[in-house]
Amino acid sequence: MNPSPLDALRKVFGDRLEALAGSVGAGEIPITADIVNRLLAGQLASSDTPIASAEVVVLDRDAFTVHLRPRGPLPMLRVDVIIDGQPELPARPMLGMRWTLRGLGPLAVFAAPVISYLRALPAGIRLDGDRVSVNVEEMLRQRGFGDIMPLLTGLRVTTRDRRFVVAFELRR
Repeated sequence: MNPSPLDALRKVFGDRLEALAGSVGAGEIPITADIVNRLLAGQLASSDTPIASAEVVVLDRDAFTVHLRPRGPLPMLRVDVIIDGQPELPARPMLGMRWTLRGLGPLAVFAAPVISYLRALPAGIRLDGDRVSVNVEEMLRQRGFGDIMPLLTGLRVTTRDRRFVVAFELRR
């Protein structure tokens, strides 16, 4: 079992963190495209997909582009993504995005097999037409950070200065 990121706090403040009642913590975590691309490369290397490589380019105004290189003779796909829905915690822990394929013209028909792979995304990520929804609670739980969810009262993901910026607020 993975240790919780809160284990060190529990040693000092008790199992349920009672002594921290009334505490508020907030911050921002900048995540560079290099970090995201390294995670994507690891994910693609350990899975059997029609995608040979993926590279994220972070833009301003809550936007980013994903360059997908399919296996085989298909051209690189350029997927433009806009973050258009923020989580409302705790009721709706969903990050919403809208995507479009750019510059394929009639070749878009050949991209269908690659795009159909994207329907089999990891748990917590759902593709519905031109919408992608990320269940933040599920993603945190999968990565061993589920203990943070009851404390997380605010979360916002934006892009700025070629980085994803995760702003958060924790309350106890």
